[in-house]
Amino acid sequence: MSRFRRNMNGFTVVELIVAVALTGIATAAVYKSFSAQQSVYTAQGQVVDLQQNLRAGTDLLVRELRMAGCDPSTRASAGFVTANALTVRFTMNFDDDDDVSDEGEDITYSLFILGGVKCLGRK
Repeated sequence: MSRFRRNMNGFTVVELIVAVALTGIATAAVYKSFSAQQSVYTAQGQVVDLQQNLRAGTDLLVRELRMAGCDPSTRASAGFVTANALTVRFTMNFDDDDDVSDEGEDITYSLFILGGVKCLGRK
C-alpha cells in the first residue's frame, strides 16, 4: 500500500496551470494600466507644449501692441493702419529713421481658418 501512496511534496499539473493563468491575468492588468498611464502622460505633455506656445504668442502680441505707434520723432506717421474683426495692422518706428519700412516695424496679425481650425497669424 505504501507504493501507491502519493508524494505530497510537489504541485499537481492543475495547480500549475491555475497559477500560470492567474499570473498571466495579473500581468495583463498591469500592462493595461501602464499603457493607459503612458497615453495620459503623452497627452499631458502635448497640453503643456500647447499652453507654452500660447503663452509665448500672447506675450509677443501684447508687447507689440503696446509698442504700436511708437514714433519718437513723430515724422514717420506710425500707428494703426487697419483694425477690423479679422486683421490688425500697425506700424512702429524704433530706429527713428523717419519711415516704418524696416523689418519688424510693419506688423499684421490676422485670423484665418486652416483645416477647419481658427488660427492667428503674424506677418
